[in-house]
Amino acid sequence: MTMRYMRGKTGGYTLIESMIVLLIVGIATGAAVPPLLQYVRQARFQDYSSQAEYLVKFARLYAMERTTNVGICLGTGQIVLRDLGTGRSADICSAGTIVRSVQLPSAYPYLSFSGSNAALDPRGLAITTGNLCTSYGSNSNNICIGKTRINRMEVAGGCGTCP
Repeated sequence: MTMRYMRGKTGGYTLIESMIVLLIVGIATGAAVPPLLQYVRQARFQDYSSQAEYLVKFARLYAMERTTNVGICLGTGQIVLRDLGTGRSADICSAGTIVRSVQLPSAYPYLSFSGSNAALDPRGLAITTGNLCTSYGSNSNNICIGKTRINRMEVAGGCGTCP
């Protein structure tokens, strides 16, 4: 090459080279997004499972500290903790005052709460036993509220029953 042609050439990339790089980046991004979304959903599931377990354990401590009966109520996409006072109402989900609650945002339709209501007495023992299940796909966390203890069980294939 002569000196004349070398002076006219710049040291940049061609359009084809830039398009190839963009194509490679696009393919890599397309392959990475689905696992990333799955990871985010799994993290949300674990977060709400932990919040549900915390609420149940908090209910037990609240009952013992305040010497009151506490109701744990399941609604549509929410768990509500109610202070029932010293009485033992048959309908624990309409009596008393709301102490705390966990609400599932409607933006996460792949998560769900299910199970049965429970009530705890001032000694932290269950007046009525129940269970609380957080589900995501085939993964479930079942929180069993037994007479004397609270257990968390990871269940595959849906919510199970408590032992």
